[in-house]
Amino acid sequence: MQTQLIHLLLFLPLAQFLGYIFFNQTKNKNWIVFSLLSQAFLLGLTVYLYVIFKNTGPISNSFVWFSLSDSVRFFVGYSISVFSIWMLMVVQFISLFVHIYSVEYKKNDSQFYRYFAYLGIFIFAMNGLLLSNNLLITFIFWELVGFASYLLIGFWFEKPKAVSANKKAFLTNRIADVFFLIGIMLLWANTGTLQFEDLKTIYIPENTAFWSSICIFIGCMGKSAQFPFQLWLPDAMEGPTPVSALIHAATMVAAGVFLMVNMVFLCPPEVLQFVAIIGTLTAITGSIAALSQFDLKRVLAFSTISQLGFMMAAIGLGNANAAFVHLIIHAFFKAGLFLSAGSVIHAMHHSHDALPKANSKYHFDKQDIRNMGGLLKIIPTTSFCFIICGLALIGVPFFSGFMSKGAILTTAFSQFNAQTVITIGLFLSSFLTAIYVSKTIFITFFGQLKIKNLLENHQIILHENGKPIVIALVVLALFSISFNPVFGLLTTDISTLNIAQSVNYFTTELLAILAILVGVSLSFYIYIKKPVFKTFNALFKPLFYVSYNHFYLDKLAKKVIEMPTLRISYFINQTEQKVVDYSISMLAVSQVVLANILAWFDGFIIDGSINLGMSGIQYISQTIKNSQTGKVQSYLIASFVIFILIILFLSMML
Repeated sequence: MQTQLIHLLLFLPLAQFLGYIFFNQTKNKNWIVFSLLSQAFLLGLTVYLYVIFKNTGPISNSFVWFSLSDSVRFFVGYSISVFSIWMLMVVQFISLFVHIYSVEYKKNDSQFYRYFAYLGIFIFAMNGLLLSNNLLITFIFWELVGFASYLLIGFWFEKPKAVSANKKAFLTNRIADVFFLIGIMLLWANTGTLQFEDLKTIYIPENTAFWSSICIFIGCMGKSAQFPFQLWLPDAMEGPTPVSALIHAATMVAAGVFLMVNMVFLCPPEVLQFVAIIGTLTAITGSIAALSQFDLKRVLAFSTISQLGFMMAAIGLGNANAAFVHLIIHAFFKAGLFLSAGSVIHAMHHSHDALPKANSKYHFDKQDIRNMGGLLKIIPTTSFCFIICGLALIGVPFFSGFMSKGAILTTAFSQFNAQTVITIGLFLSSFLTAIYVSKTIFITFFGQLKIKNLLENHQIILHENGKPIVIALVVLALFSISFNPVFGLLTTDISTLNIAQSVNYFTTELLAILAILVGVSLSFYIYIKKPVFKTFNALFKPLFYVSYNHFYLDKLAKKVIEMPTLRISYFINQTEQKVVDYSISMLAVSQVVLANILAWFDGFIIDGSINLGMSGIQYISQTIKNSQTGKVQSYLIASFVIFILIILFLSMML
């Protein structure tokens, strides 16, 4: 029974993909209903599996996929642990509301069917990754997640930026995945198994554990956008906004953290220290980059990078449970933030499209928060949902992020003497988060709408979006408040702090609240009080550009990786064309010339010699033939002549 349920959980999204691709290429309402019902069924199914898990414990099953010998066998199977069941529930939950949201958001898109098909293959890949019980199957679905994200990020393939973004995401992750594959091969070569449960119980040589865990972590760095692999994630905003909510909240970027939580048993202390350093560096760089962004979606993208760094730092500090709890809670409020941002952009887009298209002066960037303002009064539901989820991201008390971020900060603070730099870095990132989130809220939802006069002159009214969008936003906002049943169940199932760490919890939370208050106040004075903002901008203009350009990492990557690679490729191409191809062409020409010479020699010399010999023999034979007259007199004369010649020859010899 359980196996059949797992099959349904895995293959129903695949059926959605195949159905849209092969049987429905129109906006058929029956297929939309099927998509929504299937997602609702998957959510109910994961809840049912959660109940089974609570009663029976971990669920697993596997069978031999193929064998190379009696001792070399590869398995395929599933395993449901406390981490995987929670991730499955969250993925189905977020996916359901992304589908509901998308019905309204994509209703006028001519490629409606293709969008829902891609969602299906993406969820299929993510479910397979979460269910797999060994590294080989995990890697297969890991790559399929990357392929599906490539399709979704580049959904609007007619836009050059979207094409560039999906290639960037795909190639960046492939570089990291090479190391992931090396780590898998190291484990297989030295242990003979890739099953998670077996790896937890058998002896793994220290050298193998060190290098394999480093390689696997590098693979996770690519998927979860850790420094310096985070370059792809901000550009991934070129995809549809619901896709951003799905990829950056509960699925693709969460996969790296999820795998590290499951593989933390493999990591020696040196590797965990490296993980903590990379996580902290990612958290700080993401927060600093978010400070100067004015594109609403890019602010949230850099926020995602920062929060993923928080999670990785927690794993490195030895508290994988806190990292996982923050991963789950982050999925709700970050999905709410992206979908709320999408609602704002959707409303701005409709207003922009209503303006006269002939005059370019009416053009404005629909995602630039500097064109917004005062939206709290215009689209209040969207505004309140964004603000609630934003407060959860900041970590304000009574919102979900307060507890999970507090657990991570407490873990760092309890190791302050040993991890001073990491602790300060995480607190600094938390402080910067308060600044950039409150900045976004102040500029976007308070004050006056910057394009108010433009819209009023053309009698255009900015209004709230349709019910499917509003429903999705309200539900996700409710789940971003601390007092909800999911939060209670999660903290019951997964303990985030041990007794020693709990001693520092109160002090840590006080420091965190103080950092939030200072950050929000500073943001208010910088971005609401214009004279202060102008002074601040003048004083820190060089730093602004460093932040705005993401520490120039894109340019650095272009100079250090992209341009040398292109130059090497160009050199190889030119070498291939001008040396290899030319050499092959000249060899071919020389062979043709040699063949012609040999053909002439064969025809003129060899065949000529043979033909000459044949002609001589033929002449002699003809002469002899003609000499045979049948007359006795002729024979006597010939005999006499021959006799005389012989006599002469003998006399000459003597």
